[in-house]
Amino acid sequence: MEAKTGKELLGAIHDENGFERRRDFEGSDVWLVQIGNCVYYVGSENGTDFHDFRDLLNNRQAIIGNNHLMEELDTNSHDFFEEFCTSSTDSIEDFCQSLVESSYHCEDLSLC
Repeated sequence: MEAKTGKELLGAIHDENGFERRRDFEGSDVWLVQIGNCVYYVGSENGTDFHDFRDLLNNRQAIIGNNHLMEELDTNSHDFFEEFCTSSTDSIEDFCQSLVESSYHCEDLSLC
């Protein structure tokens, strides 16, 4: 799926079977993340692909490996560690969310 804007993406989210899924999560605390042509849901609602942003990043690292993940995040292991250590976020989850938001297309479905 190709989408040029967030509105286009949110207006045409379909899973592999072609059924619209966005409606199921509107008004919830779910985030939608687009990585390449894949769309993932992150949140505590039933049916989401990942419970939190750490799950998404762990899964992404397991699939493509650490070096490719660092490339996607536009960093390297040393800079990543330094950013983590100097991060002003209050929790690991906030840090992971900020990484995902800055690296991938990310929409908050609770705003729908």
